[in-house]
Amino acid sequence: MPMNSPRELFLHDLRDIYYVEKQLVQLLPKLAQESSDAELKRGFTQHHKETQRHVKNVEAAFKALGERASTEECPGFDGLKEEHDEFMQERPSASVRDMFLSAAAAKTEHYEISAYTSMVAMARSLGEKRVADLLQKNLSDEKETLRKAQAIGRRLGREGAKEQRSATPSRTSSASRSRTGSKRSTSTRSRSTSTGRSTSRSSSRSRARSTR
Repeated sequence: MPMNSPRELFLHDLRDIYYVEKQLVQLLPKLAQESSDAELKRGFTQHHKETQRHVKNVEAAFKALGERASTEECPGFDGLKEEHDEFMQERPSASVRDMFLSAAAAKTEHYEISAYTSMVAMARSLGEKRVADLLQKNLSDEKETLRKAQAIGRRLGREGAKEQRSATPSRTSSASRSRTGSKRSTSTRSRSTSTGRSTSRSSSRSRARSTR
């Protein structure tokens, strides 16, 4: 179906974000279960409640426009979901999984923020103040969620780096002990060889004197 007007483009975008929000209502409880970090788990649970409100705001926007609420598949969001599903097949450790999930949450929020920012501007240009106000509420929530997701991600990154640094010295120490042992062994062999040579020379001198 041809798209010939700004309103039709706006409705297309509105159907896209409606699809995203409804998908997230189903996915966020699963993400909370996958999280082992308490703060990250709470974040997904809280955003699930916010997303249910976002769905209602988008439905109210459709109603204000005199349109039936309907979805349209969003390839951008589906790509993010596919990335998540493929990563989980790798069976990552709990800490790596949490870092991935916090980053995935931030990516999704960036996508939604971009979409809502564009739609709020378009709704205002179309003179749809009520619609713009409804979508602005969702946009404000998404920005706050992004801030929280990034803060959690930074903390998880620091903790992961600290754990890795703590594990590294043990390997370094082991290698150092191995080198030290090797040096001692070499030194012992050297002294043994030196002693053997000294003994050999003493025996030779003794035989020479005896002959004379």
